Amino acid sequence: MDVIHVSLAALLILLLMGFAGQARGAEAQTLSCSTPETDPIVEIVRSGPFQGIDADAYAQENYDDLIGTISSANFRRFWDGTCGSYKVPVRIVAPKSASCDVGRLAHAGLVELMHPNSIGYDPPGAFSGLIHGWNDPVYDPLLDQGYMEAWGNLRAPFLFGDPAHGGSGVTYMGFQANNFGGELDYIASLPENSGIGLHLPRPQDYAVVLRDVSKWLRQAKTPETFVNAGRSDLCSVSDVIGFGYSYTANRLKAVLSDPHHLNSTWGGADPTFPRGRVIDGTLLGGLFGKPKQNHFSAADLALYVCPDVTASELSPAVCAASNDSSEGPMLVVRSEGDVQFFLTRGLRPDAAGRFDELDHFKVHEINAASHLEVPYFPLGPILESFGLDPSLSRQNPLDRSPVLRADLINLLANIRAGTPLPDSQFMEAHAPNSRSALAIISLDPVTGNGFGGVALPQAAAPLGLYRGIDCHGLFSADFDPSNPYHYARPPVGRGDLRIGRANYILETTSASPYRVCEYGGDISGLFTPYGVVDDALGSSFCRTLYPTRQAYSDKVIAAADRLIAGRFLLPQERDEIIAAAEAAADAFPECVPAQ
Repeated sequence: MDVIHVSLAALLILLLMGFAGQARGAEAQTLSCSTPETDPIVEIVRSGPFQGIDADAYAQENYDDLIGTISSANFRRFWDGTCGSYKVPVRIVAPKSASCDVGRLAHAGLVELMHPNSIGYDPPGAFSGLIHGWNDPVYDPLLDQGYMEAWGNLRAPFLFGDPAHGGSGVTYMGFQANNFGGELDYIASLPENSGIGLHLPRPQDYAVVLRDVSKWLRQAKTPETFVNAGRSDLCSVSDVIGFGYSYTANRLKAVLSDPHHLNSTWGGADPTFPRGRVIDGTLLGGLFGKPKQNHFSAADLALYVCPDVTASELSPAVCAASNDSSEGPMLVVRSEGDVQFFLTRGLRPDAAGRFDELDHFKVHEINAASHLEVPYFPLGPILESFGLDPSLSRQNPLDRSPVLRADLINLLANIRAGTPLPDSQFMEAHAPNSRSALAIISLDPVTGNGFGGVALPQAAAPLGLYRGIDCHGLFSADFDPSNPYHYARPPVGRGDLRIGRANYILETTSASPYRVCEYGGDISGLFTPYGVVDDALGSSFCRTLYPTRQAYSDKVIAAADRLIAGRFLLPQERDEIIAAAEAAADAFPECVPAQ
């Protein structure tokens, strides 16, 4: 088991850090400066019908999937007068001409720096068929794509599928410009990619590519700027939204937080950007913040820090706070696990624990959700690939994607019509008081789950205990796969349900040195069914909460309607999310009666 623990821990570290496992080439030299800047050029090397994961028949019929590169022979860094060049992988998923005006996201561009996760893994496709990003049906070593966070978090059926889902119509453009761990140097070293070259003289130059991707989407396409495409043009794009999650949220936030005001300075200087901004609005999920110490380590770069994108050397920049309003509206969605991990290093810098409400910046914290929940990044298939029981992870199953989808619509409505963003929603959290330095989440004694934030039906009508971070996970000393609770003993005492407050999860007894989470926890979270909790602790959650099936159904329906009223759930998804909750209850007949 020790080998397995190390392998899985390394896997999650790679996910967050985005470091590739191959030797890297030397950094390219900064080119001498010349003007004017060249327009970005997209060259398509493969095109065809949309082949995305979970693509429905609508996407297959109405979208094109274009794989290629974006390049610039000369760009100028206005902050220091130097110039550079690049040619990096890009993936574009665009509606066909006949579908340009169809869908709630029509004429919107969604752009992201693709997560470098899986680039350089040997052999490629080692987890093929298991997880989004590792089972990409168009994977080819010619253009190693990494992980498309927008697809993983917002889901392909919403972005590209039948408009009845409440979305569809978007033009997606993901670019792979991460070279902090030499990922682009690795791609260039592959025999198939000998012609790509020019991989960002500075890793921070991904900020320039972000600008050029937005610019290229908005510009009229010519044979010189849209090469070998198999189609003469794309649908027009009037609004561009930047998306990032976790590692890529840091990268995008860094661009918008830079004191040189890159988004508005670039945007105001170029008539291509009608609102005077490169990115019209931004949707971020997951973690970002500032370094824990004064020194700048690889771990800080991966987890806490935004890089200073206008520095000549790699250095950190504090970017946890809101941006100047000139940089555009921003919505930040965080799970309970993100709050626990980053309470003191994230979005609550004042004594009251929250920001003053700003019209252009809102934070939405999702009660009971984890950073790596099951629908987004299922660990069960990975365990199976190691020959283990997939249930050992006890990963949090709460699906947070409905909030992200609703917030994409909220952001677009703000950009297009000035509709106010939904107010910030914060969980009730407290400063750490143990060695782990993880924040404490107050618990509702009725449900055993957290207070505050956005409560999806799984949290409002819970089927067990949901935790954002699991301090007793696969990597802990007291993990016991033979125990139905999966711990050597049921955790009671300090931090348990009997005093209404938890440190991260139910902790061990008062005799424990309280070091179970000292080195961080499992960000896949924790789910413990009420039946198991009642047996272990002598509690009566099932009997108290759900004396009848109707009692459960009433809570689910009320939660869905509250979410719609607050604009945290799309009305088109109401029936689906209620049906999913009812199906989940069917799996726990010992807790929720059938009738």
